[in-house]
Amino acid sequence: AAPPRLRLPEQMNAPESSALRTELESMLSNELLAGIAGRDGLVDKLQLHAELTLEANQRLNLTSITEPRDVALKHFLDSLAPHSLLDDGESVLDLGSGAGYPGIPLACALELKKMVLAESTLKKARFLREVAAELALPSIEVLDERGEEILRRVKVDTVLARAIGPAERILRMLERVSSSFRRLLLYKGPDPAKEIAEAEPVARSMKLTANIVLAYELPGGTGSRSIVEYRRS
Repeated sequence: AAPPRLRLPEQMNAPESSALRTELESMLSNELLAGIAGRDGLVDKLQLHAELTLEANQRLNLTSITEPRDVALKHFLDSLAPHSLLDDGESVLDLGSGAGYPGIPLACALELKKMVLAESTLKKARFLREVAAELALPSIEVLDERGEEILRRVKVDTVLARAIGPAERILRMLERVSSSFRRLLLYKGPDPAKEIAEAEPVARSMKLTANIVLAYELPGGTGSRSIVEYRRS
């Protein structure tokens, strides 16, 4: 059967839509994304996610990033950068998913067993369910609860956290459910050493060891980023 035709939001005009697609195609040529850029329909899916987000942004205040180049680089390239750290068949929890970054782009690009999007704000959770349905992504499950509550009953391989606070706070939040995941990947800025040091006592009590497993530059001086992995020591 042919895949469902992706609908484009009515409020996105043709020049804006074309500019967004151009930026997404350019982004996929970045060496960080080697190995996934050729996935069938990936540009279409990322574009639809972006356009649905921009449409819903007017009522849900999902993001302050709206320019096509910034959307492509600061949302999608950043979300997808650690794709090589995840294996096909993994189960993943996106903590505080918001507009669906990084969980939805990663679910579009990888053959994951499950991508749980944890979003406790009901309106945002409803939006995420609509996006998952439009994109026909069967691996996605949206739960309108806090991530630590979900992990009381659900076990995953990897927990992702992007733009939801410092490492110490995230670890304290997950302290009582640390047996429910194998590792934690944090999206961080260029120099997370101070955060890692501040979180060390909590990490040690949880028997987790931190390592910077990826450091990368977003193009055009957009910013430097790193991925910090916490794994059972």
